[in-house]
Amino acid sequence: MDKRAGASVPKTGGDGSIVGVGRKIALASKNPGKIAEFQAMLSGLGFEIVPYEGPDISEIGKTFEENARIKAEAASLAMGLPAFADDSGLVIFSLSGEPGVRSHEYANEMGGPQAAMDDILRRLKGLDRGAKFVSCLALVGFGDVLTFTGEINGWISETKRGEGGFGYDPIFVPNGTGDTFAEMDSNEKNAISHRARSFGQLVEFFVAEARREAVDARRAEEAAKRESQKLKRESGAEEFEVEMEQASVQKFND
Repeated sequence: MDKRAGASVPKTGGDGSIVGVGRKIALASKNPGKIAEFQAMLSGLGFEIVPYEGPDISEIGKTFEENARIKAEAASLAMGLPAFADDSGLVIFSLSGEPGVRSHEYANEMGGPQAAMDDILRRLKGLDRGAKFVSCLALVGFGDVLTFTGEINGWISETKRGEGGFGYDPIFVPNGTGDTFAEMDSNEKNAISHRARSFGQLVEFFVAEARREAVDARRAEEAAKRESQKLKRESGAEEFEVEMEQASVQKFND
């Protein structure tokens, strides 16, 4: 399941209840920036996010989706909870899609995000600066493994700009804006980012699940009422038959 259209969605089920109240869900990440973003996005849904605490999970997939699935499945197994994971990266078209799915590893190999961005800016001199951020979310523990993908197109700035965000945010400018992600406040970024778009689809799923559960609960309640009414009717019929039999015996005795 791979949904791509981001959307603003309600946060309640069909009965008006908050979607995730009383539920824990593991987040397969140790990245403070990602954890903060997801906690902000999930704050209105009622879930208790439990950050993953275990050995590092090897990101051996060849696509964002494969890595997200690997991380979500590992976190769910280790923590005994439903889990979700994000794999995201910066795709630069004139660099044949680099750093892409290896965005995290590339930064580590270069000595950190700052050095990685310096290297990208150096390599892009004289080249087209078109790029996109991609986020793929995988969700485990709700039936089949589900994936949700969000993208945002933009371009690479000439210099690093801004102090906010994390990772490659200081060099990515979304189309239709003049600011890098790092120059935006968290609300601005979370309203349009690749992660917000994939997350919006995740929320749609949670809301649909809450509505389905509400419908199932109503149907079960209605079925129980019908069974109760049936038993009452049958009980009433039995009482009537007993009364008639007693009346017949009394009449015979008279």
